[in-house]
Amino acid sequence: APPEPVLRRRPGPSLVWLIPLLTALIGGWLIYRTLSEKGPALTISFLHAEGIEAGKTRIKYKNLDIGVVEGLRFSDDFARVLVHARLNKEAAPFLKRGTRFWVVKPSLGIRGVSGLGTLVSGAFIEIEPGQGAAETNFIGLEVPPVVAATEAGRRIQLVTTRLGSIDRGSPLYYQGILAGEVLGYEMANDYRSVLVHAFVKEPFDRLLRSSTRFWHASGVEVALGADGLRVQTESLQAMLFGGIAFDTPDAQDGASEDTDGLVFTLFDDRRSIEERAYASKARFVLHFQESVRGLAVGAPVESRGTR
Repeated sequence: APPEPVLRRRPGPSLVWLIPLLTALIGGWLIYRTLSEKGPALTISFLHAEGIEAGKTRIKYKNLDIGVVEGLRFSDDFARVLVHARLNKEAAPFLKRGTRFWVVKPSLGIRGVSGLGTLVSGAFIEIEPGQGAAETNFIGLEVPPVVAATEAGRRIQLVTTRLGSIDRGSPLYYQGILAGEVLGYEMANDYRSVLVHAFVKEPFDRLLRSSTRFWHASGVEVALGADGLRVQTESLQAMLFGGIAFDTPDAQDGASEDTDGLVFTLFDDRRSIEERAYASKARFVLHFQESVRGLAVGAPVESRGTR
């Protein structure tokens, strides 16, 4: 008869348990990799969600995709729309307190037609990185900014009693050269004047002095003199959409280069600036024996052809 088999128990765990162990390790590694490569989440508040779709609307910087919108919901008071989005991991340093967001879509303005590419690809959210502490909750801009935060220049304020055809994005000229743009406007505290916010680009901002004069460059100036008919305008764009021109006298006593906090006067035209150039004035009472028909208030007083 054959010998009886000898049964012995193998020490240690069974090889069968290697399969679920390897599965758990691979699953844990995949979870870790997904979480480690996942970018930061953020919330952007807009007045409306026109053109924004969850899972489709992209967040772009310099026309490169850096994130996507994950969801939309109302705020607690239903006054605004909260856009929940997530950026790529490498875009995490962009989330600063000064960062700005706005929706890019087709629009027609003073600058012309913009955002035509969105007719095919759809609207997207543009990001402009800013400075400051880390932040994840932002208030989006309803209109794109006129001037980028990184553009060199100086912001100024103008006060006028007549806004005219000046609007957001209107050009600012110096000797016929585009030197800046209008950022916006608002009513002054007295409700009789209008404050115009403008931006002067570099290097034209170096020309700003306390003696700098600004005037409306809209429309066409027509003058008839000894040399014939003279027609003058800053540019066709300023004639159609409005604009502002400025100039700084070459030399003027007491002119300061520090214009921080200074509000400049926006004159109706350049001629009105010349009328106010006379600092010393004297009043007279004139008696005429002849008729003064045709003489009106504001008529010039001249001596040998000089006003």
